[in-house]
Amino acid sequence: MLLNVFGNLLGGIIRIAVVAATMALVYFFAIKPILNTTEKITGGTNDSIQKAFDSVNQAFNQSDAKKIQKQIRVASKGTKTGPDVDKMINCVSKAGTNQAQIQRCVNRFTP
Repeated sequence: MLLNVFGNLLGGIIRIAVVAATMALVYFFAIKPILNTTEKITGGTNDSIQKAFDSVNQAFNQSDAKKIQKQIRVASKGTKTGPDVDKMINCVSKAGTNQAQIQRCVNRFTP
């Protein structure tokens, strides 16, 4: 009877050891290499993104954004806005796909 108890106890310990060894092998040969590879890829991607942002910031700082905005404002001052533009939009909408009517609308409402 004593042999039977020690045999069952030893069998349980061996099972636990086999499961623990299997889990350790899976970790060291499968999970850990995958995590290392993922970390390398993520680090490389983050570096690339940071370089792209730095490049964009440098280009923006070197550009003369205020000068470009001023040029846009000056160019838009020459355009006609107001009721005539709204009338032309309504006229073109009513014309649909009729090219002759669209041309009449453009001629009628542009200086």
